[in-house]
Amino acid sequence: MMMHGIVMKITEQCIVVLCEDGKFRNIPHLPDMPKLGDRIPVVAAVEDLPERKRHSSRRFRYAWWIAASILLLIGSVFLWKVFTGSGPSTLVAIDINPSIELYVEQGGRVDRVKLLNDDAKKLISERELKGQDFLRGRSCHF
Repeated sequence: MMMHGIVMKITEQCIVVLCEDGKFRNIPHLPDMPKLGDRIPVVAAVEDLPERKRHSSRRFRYAWWIAASILLLIGSVFLWKVFTGSGPSTLVAIDINPSIELYVEQGGRVDRVKLLNDDAKKLISERELKGQDFLRGRSCHF
């Protein structure tokens, strides 16, 4: 694509030209050096810019799809655990001396017990609480 521009500045490295499309462009020195204010033809060597932009856009889109896929995978694993009920879904911490942590499954049964201090170990054993129903009006008996 050929257009014309007006020479605005001449430096040691390049010629600064104001092109017809309103953009300033740096072009290399010409064999026949123009003067300030001269109107010179400018070859739009910027044609490869959209291609570069297209490639960076592809990379961004590719990275976005990878990130979205990873988030989807993490979310689906989390939802799978919630819906299948694998593992405890609630932690009940009783932290008045004695200190006890109860891990309660989705169905309301105590799955795991942690006795956190000596008073809790003296008062009750883990076997007494494990498997007890915790929800729906019934509770673990200490």
